[in-house]
Amino acid sequence: MFFMGAYATCLLVVFSMDYSDVAKACAIAGLLLSVAGVLLLFIYGMPYRVETKGKGSVNLRETDQAEIQEDKRYRRRGYWGLAMVVAGTALQMAGVIMV
Repeated sequence: MFFMGAYATCLLVVFSMDYSDVAKACAIAGLLLSVAGVLLLFIYGMPYRVETKGKGSVNLRETDQAEIQEDKRYRRRGYWGLAMVVAGTALQMAGVIMV
C-alpha cells in the first residue's frame, strides 16, 4: 500500500509541474545516467570484448571457473553501462523535445 501511495504522490508532483521543469529534470537525469554508464564502460569495457572462456594466458589447457565468472560479470556490467548510456541519451532527447 505504501508503494501505491508513493507512486500516486510522484504522479501528482510530476503532473503538477510545468513542462519546462519536467524537461529540465529529464535532461539532468539523462546526463547523470549517461555519466554513470560511461564510467561503467571505462571500468568494465565494452561487452563484445574477447572472452577468455576460462583459459588464462599462462595455462591454455585448463579451464578456470573463476575466470569464467569474471568474464560473465564484466560482460553483464558492460551491457548495463551501454544500456545506461542509451537510456540517458533518450532522456536528454526527451528533455529537449519537451521544451
